[in-house]
Amino acid sequence: MNKDVIYIEPEDDITDIISKLRASKSKVVALVPPKKIGVLRSAVNTKLIAKAAKSAEKVAVIVTTDSALIKLSASAGIPVAKNLSSRPKLPSEITEEDEKPAKVIEEKAEEKSTEIKSEEIEKKPEAEKPAERKSDKKDKKDKKKEKEDKSDLPFFKRYKKWIIIGSAGFVFLVLLGIWAFAIAPAATINVQIRTTSNNFSEAVSFTTNNGAASAKDGKFLLESKEYKQENAVTFEATGKKDVGEKAKGYIAIEVYVAEPGSAVTVPAGTNFANNGMTFTATEGTSVTWEDGDSKTAIVEQCDNKSEINPSDLTKTVKPEGYKGCLLTAKMDVVAVEAGDKFNISPTSSGWTTNFGGAYKSIYNKSSFSGGTSKLVTIVQQSDIVSAQAALAAKITGDGKSKLMASISSDLMPLESTYKEEAGEATATPAVGEEVGSGVTPKLTSTTTYTILTLDKKDLVKFVEDKTKATLAADQKIYETTEPFLERFTEDSNGGYTARLKATTKVGPTVTEAEILEKAKGKKIGELQSQLKSINGVSSCKVDPSFFWVTTIPNDANKITVNLEVEK
Repeated sequence: MNKDVIYIEPEDDITDIISKLRASKSKVVALVPPKKIGVLRSAVNTKLIAKAAKSAEKVAVIVTTDSALIKLSASAGIPVAKNLSSRPKLPSEITEEDEKPAKVIEEKAEEKSTEIKSEEIEKKPEAEKPAERKSDKKDKKDKKKEKEDKSDLPFFKRYKKWIIIGSAGFVFLVLLGIWAFAIAPAATINVQIRTTSNNFSEAVSFTTNNGAASAKDGKFLLESKEYKQENAVTFEATGKKDVGEKAKGYIAIEVYVAEPGSAVTVPAGTNFANNGMTFTATEGTSVTWEDGDSKTAIVEQCDNKSEINPSDLTKTVKPEGYKGCLLTAKMDVVAVEAGDKFNISPTSSGWTTNFGGAYKSIYNKSSFSGGTSKLVTIVQQSDIVSAQAALAAKITGDGKSKLMASISSDLMPLESTYKEEAGEATATPAVGEEVGSGVTPKLTSTTTYTILTLDKKDLVKFVEDKTKATLAADQKIYETTEPFLERFTEDSNGGYTARLKATTKVGPTVTEAEILEKAKGKKIGELQSQLKSINGVSSCKVDPSFFWVTTIPNDANKITVNLEVEK
């Protein structure tokens, strides 16, 4: 009967052994363990092998001479063979003879095997004997080949990790070499140009009118820049005001009329005062000397023949011998201020007026009424005066620095045009206005800082255009210092004039394209010598990207050229 031989590797576990056992196509499977194998030192594992063989309808045979492993096989019921050619036996069938040295046992096993085979051959029909011999030879040949094939597997598994690591290292070294010698090489070429300094100076003008500016003709546009800074302080309102109702009533005034048919007018707005309280006539009125009663006047005394005593004229002293008619005018009046103190009782004395005509007396026969008091806090002028001092102290003077910080570096501020203008202080609420509940009065003023600026690019372009017109064909401008102005003044027409000054550095024309063409593929030392021979080049230094790079790349994208003016 054919059998399959499975060589157990040191790293195989029980699952590997069972998988190989089940995968075998032979009914008899010989398991050949290595020396000192740990996986079969367990009674559980040997029983698992026996169970797997039974479920797969196979016979598992352990090929070993290890007494401990033989005992474990006995507990699991697995047959044992001393070698691949010996007859398998259950451990319980092993005799004392089997305990002899392996060489003697193998020799006897071979003899018994030969006897068994000869006996089997004799028992079988003659026709089957030659066929069985060929089959045995073929099995031995296949087993030998299988053993040779499997003898290579332990070597591969043992060194598999090192083979993978070695292969990965080789690939890494190849990629590293490609990067180091094909991708990484780059170079920076620093070239210093020898130049001469030319001083530029020319009179120019300036205007704030955009339409009149022409930079190419030396008339530059001035731009105004401003910064507004608001300053505010709070203060306490101390004024008081009565916002209640105003008292109303009427006044009677006795006036003198010179002659019959004439009239005396008391105009609207005439003031009448008594004990510090002033009332104003809301409408004007006239009284006329005529026969009988008048709608506008009550005739108190009209006697053409009698002479009026001048002492009766309380407002204006009349000439002695003055004659006339004494009439009474009634006028509606209202208090100039709110308050219940203006609700006065009938009073016939103490009244004064700003009426310009002659009168005898003023009185009110009825009480004034309707006046109510409601005191509120208001802002008064003295509060503003105090707050203005605090506001002046709060202005820090940093407005100019903030204005300068807001100006772009492309612009040139003209210091002589700087102005600072403080706005008028405004109170909220205003003077005389009521300060509502929860409102804190505030005094605010805005200071405006302004300065005129110039575009530096326009100035530099003007300087370089004027300088280029004087250069030879093989010269160029390498550097222009920041221009500045001298004697900046305002003319009588509202424009400005000054002298524009700058310094340009001029040298021979050396281009980056020219240096690139000379550099491609050259050795670093060779390139440095070649570039130093160019007219106008004072020095040359090549900085490779890595220390192993000794040749300039042929790719222009990997070459950087820096042209610098010699200090």
